[in-house]
Amino acid sequence: MNRRLFGMALALALTLGAAAVVRAGEPAKTESQNQPLKMVACPPDCGFSCTSRSEKELIEALKNHAKTYHNMEMTDDQARSMIKLAPAPAEPKEKQG
Repeated sequence: MNRRLFGMALALALTLGAAAVVRAGEPAKTESQNQPLKMVACPPDCGFSCTSRSEKELIEALKNHAKTYHNMEMTDDQARSMIKLAPAPAEPKEKQG
């Protein structure tokens, strides 16, 4: 009887432990997922652009691009001033006929 209870308790513990590992591997939902899509872009002759819901990610990407490709140091405020709302994706055209 004790062996059976011990076996059931062990099976339950392993099942719960496995579920915790699976949940830990799932990407965390962040507040940025609820934010609108934003973008930054260099002038057209450069061609760099980046789109994200995370302002922090856009700032870091732009500062890194400016330093690497244009030998420019940018402050967070300078990068933030270049962030715009991304245009809404185009609606798919309905097939006629």
